Amino acid sequence: MVKHFTIDDDFNLIIKQFFPRAKNICQISTGWTNFVFKARIKKNWWIFRFPRNSFFSKVLLKEVKVCYTLQKEKLNVKLPKLKLLYYKNKPFSIHKMIKGVPLTECKLNDRQMTKIAKEICLFLKKINRVKLSIRLPLASTFLKDLSFVSGGDYNLQMHNRLKKMEKQKKVFSHGDLNPGNILIKGKKIVGILDFAFACRSTPINDLARLIERLPDCQRKLFLHEYERHFNQKINLEELSDLIAMWEYVEDRYIEYIKKKHPDIQLPKSVF
Repeated sequence: MVKHFTIDDDFNLIIKQFFPRAKNICQISTGWTNFVFKARIKKNWWIFRFPRNSFFSKVLLKEVKVCYTLQKEKLNVKLPKLKLLYYKNKPFSIHKMIKGVPLTECKLNDRQMTKIAKEICLFLKKINRVKLSIRLPLASTFLKDLSFVSGGDYNLQMHNRLKKMEKQKKVFSHGDLNPGNILIKGKKIVGILDFAFACRSTPINDLARLIERLPDCQRKLFLHEYERHFNQKINLEELSDLIAMWEYVEDRYIEYIKKKHPDIQLPKSVF
């Protein structure tokens, strides 16, 4: 079992031990899978992520390898350049903060959102073609493992459609391409964060995850751009099932967070 951090760890002390000149250390309270901190080191802000349990410690080890491999690809956005460190045999990561605002916090008109949708489709087309040298789980397998972390009476049949689709075709998938992981600057995408859920999955897994978090008025726009860029019609029944699956996954994990991690600041929209 890979070791992990707890709320009793002195994260300021840990950061100072590795970076004595770190200043303005503060916690980012929305870290769901990790204790997340930012600190200023010299002229730059850095992000520190400390896994909350052994499952996410293993996930972090995978994510570091994924991001390192993807840095070699000619992508149209910046990715975190993760560096892996250990404190008392417990893994944590650091990376220089990418300047930008999450898509969830941006007010964009239809024309601007269409441009964002085009950039996301370009990103998806490129990562779907990536051939990673590391072995990744299927999304359905990863979500099954995640369900054991969430605990409770989890309905694994919610993954059935995804499992069936993954038998037909599998590509590299970001795994958690929700608007909070998409950074915007100057009305364009500048960065994609959080590859913790990276996996092999059906090509529309990322589309379903993204649309699941978007308001209804933007869903059709993104779907239209996806079909246009990939030159294919989406099976709306399959997409609807995957959206419902992601809603279920998120709802169950939010229940788990409320019970086990009251220190996490959940978005108001989940209450």
